[in-house]
Amino acid sequence: MKLRVISIATFLAATASAAQAEDAEQRAKDTGGALLFQVGGITGTPGAMDGIGVGGLYFVAPRMALRGALGLLNSSQERDPGGDAPKSEQSSFNVSLEGGLEYLVVHGRTVNIWAGGLLQVGKGTDEVKDVNETDTLTFALAGALGADWFFAESVSLGAEYRLGLQSVSKEDKPEGGTKSTTSTTVIGVGSAGLRLGFWW
Repeated sequence: MKLRVISIATFLAATASAAQAEDAEQRAKDTGGALLFQVGGITGTPGAMDGIGVGGLYFVAPRMALRGALGLLNSSQERDPGGDAPKSEQSSFNVSLEGGLEYLVVHGRTVNIWAGGLLQVGKGTDEVKDVNETDTLTFALAGALGADWFFAESVSLGAEYRLGLQSVSKEDKPEGGTKSTTSTTVIGVGSAGLRLGFWW
């Protein structure tokens, strides 16, 4: 009887282990993908995505996946200093697109480690009402290294680091003044984002 119980327990443990391994293997095949929610701009270099991004990842070959995302950031602020001083109204709107490739270097039961490359394009407007408006166009091309931790069967939390090039072009349009344009190019490395993934 004891031998039978031990055998059943061993079989169940082996089955569970095999199922976990199969789940990890499935994430490395071309039949799966993920819905991703990203938080970008933790350190802004290199990158063009600020705010919250929504995107996806889909395996097109064993261990190779396409990745894409749309990022949005919208904010407004009003200051009233009181007295005779005028109110100050500020607003910002940024939209960005991202595309790239990821290759699974390591895929395990609870952790995936991947490397890849991505291209980002971002466009934004920052305005101080009746004072100045600034239009910004950003390009980022980078290599990335990241990891996803599967704290549930099909849910992961991940982070990535980037090394690449960021180019920023700004056009200032002061109220009643002369337009001016500045361009900046930066090569850098940094922690560039967090992501929450729901896999199938």
